Amino acid sequence: MLTTTKYPLRKEFRLLGKLLQAELSTGTKRAQRICEVWDLLLLTERTRYLNFGYWVDGCEIVDDACEAMVDLVGRAAELKPGDRVLDAGFGYGEQDVRWLETTGVSEIVGVNITPLHVREARRLAQAKGVADRVRFLQGSATELTFGAETFDKVVSIEALVQFAPRQKFLEHAHRVLRPNGIFAVTDIIPLTAQENQTPTAAKQKWEKDSFFNGTSKENWYAADEYSRRLTALGFTDVTIRSIRDDVWEPWRRYMVSRIDDPAFKARISRMIYPTYRKYLLDEVGQRVAGQPMAQADYVLVVARKPER
Repeated sequence: MLTTTKYPLRKEFRLLGKLLQAELSTGTKRAQRICEVWDLLLLTERTRYLNFGYWVDGCEIVDDACEAMVDLVGRAAELKPGDRVLDAGFGYGEQDVRWLETTGVSEIVGVNITPLHVREARRLAQAKGVADRVRFLQGSATELTFGAETFDKVVSIEALVQFAPRQKFLEHAHRVLRPNGIFAVTDIIPLTAQENQTPTAAKQKWEKDSFFNGTSKENWYAADEYSRRLTALGFTDVTIRSIRDDVWEPWRRYMVSRIDDPAFKARISRMIYPTYRKYLLDEVGQRVAGQPMAQADYVLVVARKPER
């Protein structure tokens, strides 16, 4: 339950410091700083999920929708007892604990570039009594050192858009998957991109003033190109399904409904609140059209590594 306790002043100073550090950083260090900023901006109520949520029937708060997103990816990956799973970009480890508790997978190995997330995920695993079935490692998803054919499933939620570049992770994912293994992720891609539009132009078309800025220009290609790249790597049964209608607008409607609630407002930095409120309630009012999100697709990507 949210309280009306004001956002602590010490967190305001920490947030300002992290924002300045992110602005002055580049490459891997910038990615780490941006992730650390999110730690100070969490708007969940009983969890620390970092996804936008899959807003299906029964989702009353953002935590419910975040868990629905985790369950969606778990079903897509066909997680089951005996599986060894790689999770790239695991946030605070909430999703991995849920998969361990609900699917019976044997082991999850998580890789995350942010030291803070690794520390907090390890604490969560200990507190939930699953530390013997999960390993949270610090490292880059584009520089995986695992041996070939070591995982039954490779999963990720809303992280690939930040990988620099995504293509390197796709290559590693295919390499570390066992034959008949499943690749299942949610990702953010341009909604449309003309054939003659360069990756840079596709990115610049909709990144301005959004949380997508700073991501690799090499990642800005639409679904057709995404599917082509997976197929070229050797994946089969590739599907890329848009779920944006159950993500962007429901998330925004929920935030709009809560943005002036004193208890909810107290969870947001006073530095950030005016900009965040304007972002949600901009000139187009109750619709996501016109937002940077309107140019983005949110997709569920599933593929299989074939048997030899």
